[in-house]
Amino acid sequence: MVVDIIQSYTGYNINLIDQYYYKFTIDKKNYITTSSSNLDTQKIKYVYSCGLQIIMIDNDISLLPGLLEVIINIEHVSITKKQSVKFSYGKKIEIKNTDGLYIVRDGFNRKIGMGELKNNILTPLIDLGWYLREGK
Repeated sequence: MVVDIIQSYTGYNINLIDQYYYKFTIDKKNYITTSSSNLDTQKIKYVYSCGLQIIMIDNDISLLPGLLEVIINIEHVSITKKQSVKFSYGKKIEIKNTDGLYIVRDGFNRKIGMGELKNNILTPLIDLGWYLREGK
């Protein structure tokens, strides 16, 4: 179920680490989370109580930054500090690489997002700035 949602959103084959994945509704929003342990979802009242948030489904699908920690088959690309700031604002950046889907790392090798590269333009699909712009 989780992989199908991500693949339909990105158009790419995605593999995730083997963990427990949960889908539930809180405050009229659907969340998909992951945890390394089996949780009693009947007792969960807050989304932050149920592991790492990876997808939010409201009117649209939002891939959340937590997803970066469970994807295992996507290549990584490093970008400069200036590019990192722009990318973290959800803005496209120009880099030279082969077209495809990439986990994006900053100059300190930290995962800051995931983007799709086409014709040397990297478009953010997930970026850490989401938490500041829209995350609740």
